[in-house]
Amino acid sequence: MFIQHLSLSLSLSDLRAMAVPLVLKFLILALQVFASSFLRVAHAADAFVSSRAVYYPNSESSGTD
Repeated sequence: MFIQHLSLSLSLSDLRAMAVPLVLKFLILALQVFASSFLRVAHAADAFVSSRAVYYPNSESSGTD
């Protein structure tokens, strides 16, 4: 009975006050997931480019004479 009375006594401003922290937590979590996946893709792309790169031990000897 107390829970039913409590839920009926909540106003719209109370619901907004409770929803704002939840929305902010959700946005922060979504940003963390996006940043994590972005960094994972960037690291994989960097490893792929590094594995395909041609390294010259001496840059002066790499030219054609």
